[in-house]
Amino acid sequence: GDNDVIDNSGTLTIKNGTVASENNGENSKGMAVDNLEGATLTIIEDAGKTTKLIGRSGIQNYGTAIVYGGTIESYNRNAIWGSSDSVLTIYDGTVTSPTGSSGYGRAISSEGDVNIYGGSFYSGGTSGAGDNYMNAIGIFNGAVLTIEPTEGKMVSVVSETDYAVSTMGNAR
Repeated sequence: GDNDVIDNSGTLTIKNGTVASENNGENSKGMAVDNLEGATLTIIEDAGKTTKLIGRSGIQNYGTAIVYGGTIESYNRNAIWGSSDSVLTIYDGTVTSPTGSSGYGRAISSEGDVNIYGGSFYSGGTSGAGDNYMNAIGIFNGAVLTIEPTEGKMVSVVSETDYAVSTMGNAR
């Protein structure tokens, strides 16, 4: 419950499986994958298969993360969190933080650049409306957010309590 399942410091591909830390409710602390500085993480899901990363954060990203499909979920925080030098690229998949509470609970919270070309992003939980805590996607500190669906793909962004997207950076 307190440990990351995988600390990646190299090149890692997760395909057709589940990586999950123990769910201890509000006390869950382990990340499914802690993608360290300089590391590259790739998530793939074949048709008819399931790939799932779940933990306090499904992905804590200090490096480069590329998501081609699958589900990335948080027990009680941000499903994907990115540091200032990180890069996140999502082509498809589901990123969800269904049970966060005030202060945490975004699908994506990043100080690094985020590129979205397809996928579904959901934030639920409890928060005061407009308090900037439960936005489905939150971009901070000058990071660049690009949402540009590729042909045949759709991007869905839903927050049950606050804004779908909030940027304190640059958005395209």
